Amino acid sequence: ANYKISSIAIFNRRDCCSSRLSHFSVSIKDAHHHVSWTKFHSSYPKPAIAFGVPNAVGQFVRVRLQNKNYLSLAEVEVFAQAKKP
Repeated sequence: ANYKISSIAIFNRRDCCSSRLSHFSVSIKDAHHHVSWTKFHSSYPKPAIAFGVPNAVGQFVRVRLQNKNYLSLAEVEVFAQAKKP
């Protein structure tokens, strides 16, 4: 099902490796995996960052590093409402 997503919060690790979560993108994709919204972030969250999402509808949220490193994070929160058919 598709959802009207209003915001996404990314929480970085606090125990170690916090610098691994830098130069990343957050994307929203629909059921057919078409990207409806993307945001790039260059520094690492200290300890968290929230993105307001204007008018994006989707089913999947993807966090992806832009460089070759291990993706290391603590939590991703997605705030949304079910989209009416």
